[in-house]
Amino acid sequence: MLGCLTPKRSDSTRGDANWGSSTQSALTQRARTRPPQEHEDGDPPLPSRDPCIRTPGAAGSGVRLFAKRAPGGPAGRARVSAASHRPGRATPPSTQKRGAHVPLDEQTQPASTPVPPPEAAQKPQGATPVAPPEEIEAARDRRPLESYFQEIGGTRTLKREEEVVLAKDLEAATAALRDALYAIPGSARYVIARWDALRAMSHTGAKLSESTGDEDTTQIAARVEGAANRMRRHLKKRDALPARAPKNQISRLDKSIAKELHNAQLSLALLAELRDEVRRTGRDLRRARKGSRRLKELQATAGHDKGTFGEHWNAVEAAQDQLTAVKNRFIEHNLKLVVAIAKDYRNLGLSFPDLIQEGNLGLIRAVEKFDHRRGFKFSTYAVWWIRQALVRAIQNHSRTIRLPSHVHDRLQRSQRVKAELTGKLGREPTPAELAPALGTDTDALESLDRLSREAISLESSVAGTEKRLEDFVPDSAASIPDGRIDDDRVRSGVGHLIGALSDREQLILRLRYGLSGEEEHTLEQIGQNLRLSRERVRQLEARALKKLRETMPAQRLHPILEP
Repeated sequence: MLGCLTPKRSDSTRGDANWGSSTQSALTQRARTRPPQEHEDGDPPLPSRDPCIRTPGAAGSGVRLFAKRAPGGPAGRARVSAASHRPGRATPPSTQKRGAHVPLDEQTQPASTPVPPPEAAQKPQGATPVAPPEEIEAARDRRPLESYFQEIGGTRTLKREEEVVLAKDLEAATAALRDALYAIPGSARYVIARWDALRAMSHTGAKLSESTGDEDTTQIAARVEGAANRMRRHLKKRDALPARAPKNQISRLDKSIAKELHNAQLSLALLAELRDEVRRTGRDLRRARKGSRRLKELQATAGHDKGTFGEHWNAVEAAQDQLTAVKNRFIEHNLKLVVAIAKDYRNLGLSFPDLIQEGNLGLIRAVEKFDHRRGFKFSTYAVWWIRQALVRAIQNHSRTIRLPSHVHDRLQRSQRVKAELTGKLGREPTPAELAPALGTDTDALESLDRLSREAISLESSVAGTEKRLEDFVPDSAASIPDGRIDDDRVRSGVGHLIGALSDREQLILRLRYGLSGEEEHTLEQIGQNLRLSRERVRQLEARALKKLRETMPAQRLHPILEP
């Protein structure tokens, strides 16, 4: 403490022997209590005049911040020592360093002239200023990428040995989560229900299980099918046990069920579904009233009473927390790898933040699938998952109208071959030159070129006008005005023509051919409306048409029907 209250005197203050402890304490207290600010011109804050305060960079270096201000600083501050700031005193000439520059205003100022108040004379000085939390959050919103890069910049790349340790910890946490979930008989019921639902949709069900080695889809499905059938038998035996069955008998069946769940090699996606299902069951058990029918049904489904199920759920939560912590640590140390790879995929339709986000999803998948026993570094393995996630995101989200993946591959190959031919020929190749290089014909190449064009909104404005693009695009489905006139003339002529028929014959023709705007009816539908047989309706229709053909006014429609 004494060292802080009695600072070392610099050359400019060596002659100021009457420096009072009370004045120094006042200045120290003022520097500590005054809030940090920045200069008007954006310069960094001045160092603190409190000898006990040091900047973060000077910690432990022995350099005091009780120093002179360089000339030419903001607002034209003079270089003065701390002693010259004492009201009513000036630095004696004898104490000034020989050859030191003293500004003009300091030379001409009388010794009795008081220094302006601290609020106007000098800016608050201290350590690195700390902005309020709301300003920090606003800055992060304005510069999300910069904040993200600062956060991941402090992490280092893991060594091979550290990756192996983390991978083993991840395997142990995953195994603990599986053990905790498989100890609940209700997990087997959920897996069997999911398997039956997939098989009912003619699905192989292979996605419920992870591949072990070089298994194909059929082998995986057969393995899961066998495990599901054995679990059904064990659950049937367990449900048939009396209420007061020995605990060792129940425990034996539970272990057999858990063993079959392990043999099924459930995928991580199904493991997450199973965890959520167990969480919902636990929530329903807590809400169920004691002695209610609902509580008994839930306990029968879960396979445990309320207390035992709570113990198993606590084990599931602990294993999940451990798994999440290890996975997050693995991911955080490789976030910079995603940024480095995402830079190669810019200007392809997705923004850089979106690319980083999609690449992080690929990184998460790589962490889940990494096998340290194969002997390569994690970055070598993860780069393929990250690139695959980036390419898939560009294919799915970069265009207004999504194109299939194989079309994207053909477009990329076409662009690559076109660039190679341009370098060889010194000009852009013609379709006739590009088609043989791609192994296709010019028609397919033209179709591919049309697919590569970006979609344009019909509501976009045309340059130099206030009209929209849709005002200039022809509508092939629109009817021609002359055609509408002809339709009206035909409709009017047919109406006058069938007026000579009986009411029933007119109704049959109108319903049969939709002359009055109704939908066309079948003979059976017309017969049901008129309570006639289908054959009788056909006869009436034929007779009415024969009358129309023999009528002279029918000749009036010939000029209209001529091409």
